[in-house]
Amino acid sequence: KERVPLSGSPASEIARILRNRGVEVAIPREVKGRSGLVHRFTMSVKADGREFLVEVFHDRDAVTEDRALLLVAKVMDTQLDNVVLVAIPKASEKAKALARSYKIATIEAADPKEAAYKILAQVIARRIVTGLKAGVRNG
Repeated sequence: KERVPLSGSPASEIARILRNRGVEVAIPREVKGRSGLVHRFTMSVKADGREFLVEVFHDRDAVTEDRALLLVAKVMDTQLDNVVLVAIPKASEKAKALARSYKIATIEAADPKEAAYKILAQVIARRIVTGLKAGVRNG
């Protein structure tokens, strides 16, 4: 059963902007973990054959470590390495530290529009890094 975000939700606004930029977005995205549980991520973003799983958290003040811990559990069970935590408007220092220790990229954004552009930048940066690791050179 697919969960469709409410119109105007931060996730749906981010997805709309990304799609308008030519990025393939699946919302939500489910991944089966080693435990057999199916974990639901807010969305997946695909560019150049590479998929990034994105979890969007919105809070009045700051996204707390409790929310980050939920994402860490998903990452540990699925063993994924291309995961991004989007915190609107920001993440607490403890949430950022927790994400960092599990190699989860953190994006802080004032609003969904800023988040979408930061996700685009993250995807582009990872694509460049991946290309360099594979021995691809520009020029």
